[in-house]
Amino acid sequence: MKQWQLCLELICVLLTLLLARVPGLKLISLKIPSATNVLSTVTLKCEYDLEGRKLYSVKWYKDGSEFFRYMPDYEPEIRAVKSSGINVDLKQSGMNMVTITDLQFNNSGNYKCEVSTEAPNFDTVANSSNMTVMSYPDEDPTIDGVLPTYSIGDHVSANCTSGKSKPVANMTWYINGVEVDSWQEYRQSVDEADPPGFHSMTVGLHFQVHSSHFTNKEERSSRIEIRCTSTLGESIRHKSVYSTLFRTLTSGKLAQERHVNSAGKSVSTSSSIVVLIVTLINVAYSS
Repeated sequence: MKQWQLCLELICVLLTLLLARVPGLKLISLKIPSATNVLSTVTLKCEYDLEGRKLYSVKWYKDGSEFFRYMPDYEPEIRAVKSSGINVDLKQSGMNMVTITDLQFNNSGNYKCEVSTEAPNFDTVANSSNMTVMSYPDEDPTIDGVLPTYSIGDHVSANCTSGKSKPVANMTWYINGVEVDSWQEYRQSVDEADPPGFHSMTVGLHFQVHSSHFTNKEERSSRIEIRCTSTLGESIRHKSVYSTLFRTLTSGKLAQERHVNSAGKSVSTSSSIVVLIVTLINVAYSS
């Protein structure tokens, strides 16, 4: 191999190694919540690494339209576009973040962070993510229909209704901390609430008490927890009610059983007396 060819190959290798070590602009992370509550405040964060280069600008876009920029070599450094319909807190915004206050439903959309460096490179990196503004339930769900006591074999029927929200919340039942199977949920309905566009969800639960529902396998009685959870975005609300389980009939149910049995015996005795009277009358006429 000729000497000039060898030198050329060495130069190519060195250039490759040199270019591989040249620092470049990197966008490390973009932190945008997927869901947030109406009228609340949220901070969007954009973490990047200039790797030795000079920052030119950081711009934020919503659905493709710019609403905030940070440019360190300009006066003022930070600027918000008022016509965007987005309320930016300039005091809580800067080179790595933008804070939005008094969130409205129309602030839902795709948010993008775009970072650019100065000459001579003029590198640009960007990333985006969606955010949905919701109205979380303003109260815990309510449970109706659960009795204070049950025995093995009894049927439990209950309804759970969420607080009003936009959109409607997801509802989940738990028995002793275990999520119930969908076949035990016998009814779901969505009710329109005030103001328009807000809804509450009602979901029913039906199951039969078994020995497996006893948390203490050795005791004659146990406590069962029936819990309903409403979930929407970052909001999780729940309500729990408790009943006592018995392996045998409770005193109240025993009294009810005795009453039924007593009534049955009374009817049986009365019928026997009537039959006896009719028989005696027939014997008297025959004589």
